[in-house]
This record gives sequence, structure tokens and C-alpha cells, in this order.
Amino acid sequence: MLEQIREAVKNATAYFVGVTEGPIGGVMLEEVTKSLDGKHWLITLSAWVPDTKPKSQAMNAFAEVADIFKPDQIKIYRTFEVNTSSGEVDAMKMRPMP
Repeated sequence: MLEQIREAVKNATAYFVGVTEGPIGGVMLEEVTKSLDGKHWLITLSAWVPDTKPKSQAMNAFAEVADIFKPDQIKIYRTFEVNTSSGEVDAMKMRPMP
């Protein structure tokens, strides 16, 4: 079963990188669960991507402090439904930031 999970995570990661526009870095596995019907692995991945949203003046002051850690980047989360039989990604859903 562990090998099946590793393969599912690998496929979800490749899908994530393939469909994400622009640079993506630091892809990390956040969680793996099995769907209630047992037909899918539900795999949540996170990654750092450039922050393209305009910032207000107040947010710019906060962002200067935050830039110490990840300048101009935000962390995004995606949950993938990976078929337990074929290992193929059937769906990707945006997951709100925690």
C-alpha cells in the first residue's frame, strides 16, 4: 500500500507542476487520505508561487517584514483525487489557505 501511495503522490505532484502557470517551488506533501468509497487517494500538496496580487500601502509595510522569509511569494494548496486503481489524477481542487 505504501508504494501505491508514493506513486499517487508522484502523479499528483507531476500534475500540479504541469498545470500551474509560472514558476512553482517547494512542492510539499501536506496530507493523504482515502475517499469514503475507497476509489481515490485524496492528496493535498502545497507550493510557493509568485504573489501577483496588488498590495495596499498598509500591506506593503507588513510585506516588507514578511519578505525576510519568502519575498513576493504565497503558499498555495491543492487537493488531488488520484484513482486508487490506475494511479491517474481524476480531479484537482483549490483548497483555501489554513
